[in-house]
Order: sequence, then structure tokens, then C-alpha cells
Amino acid sequence: MSPVALMYSFYVRARLRRIMYRSVCAGLCAGAFSPEEARAALAMISEEFEPIPSDWKLRYQMNLDLLKKGSVMDIAAIVRALYHRSKVKELPILERKLYDSALRLLVDEVSFSLKKNKDDVETLIFNRLENKV
Repeated sequence: MSPVALMYSFYVRARLRRIMYRSVCAGLCAGAFSPEEARAALAMISEEFEPIPSDWKLRYQMNLDLLKKGSVMDIAAIVRALYHRSKVKELPILERKLYDSALRLLVDEVSFSLKKNKDDVETLIFNRLENKV
């Protein structure tokens, strides 16, 4: 990989403002999360969880606040909650974008931390979400 910085950007429109989530420079940083944190996040995805509020605006704001914290465990909690919610009822557009972005971040961070292929990590995440592992 070239020494050029690899930038992950996450933008969400919330109340007429844009929030830049994070940028990670590959090659310049040692990595944002340790392999142990990545494994813990994968294990947490398959655990039971408490139901989330049915009001999508409250749920969206709670998940957005979790995403701003930036820990891999919080990102995994967002993916788990919104995945299971999407099985009950279709997610609103903003929540769907939040879910897609959180899933992409989780796949990227776990694959980088564990030095695995992104496709393999994505398959592993979905298997754990379905409790097949």
C-alpha cells in the first residue's frame, strides 16, 4: 500500500449540519482498534440485546450519539440493533443510511484489526447477526 493516506469519511445530515465521523490514515496510524477489541465486538453482535425505542427519531438520535463516540463496541451495537429492527419493520431512509455506514465502518475496522479480507469479515458479521455461529 502506498504511503498515501486512506481516508474513511462518514457524513450524516442532522438538523441542518454535517457531522464528520472519523478519518483513519492507513500507514500513518498503527490502527484504531486492537484485535481483542475487534473480537469482542464480533462476540457482542451475537449476544441478546434489549429492544430499542419504537420512535425512529429517538432511536436515530441515540444511535447517532453512539456513533459519535467512535468505539468499535458502539458501532457493533448500532449494527446489531438496526439489523434486528430492520427484520421487524423497514428502516426509515436516514436510519438505513446510518446502518449502512455503521456496517461499512465495522467491516473496515474489524478487517483491518484482524488482517482479514473484507468479504470474509462481512460474511462473519452476518452469520453472527443470524446467530449461525
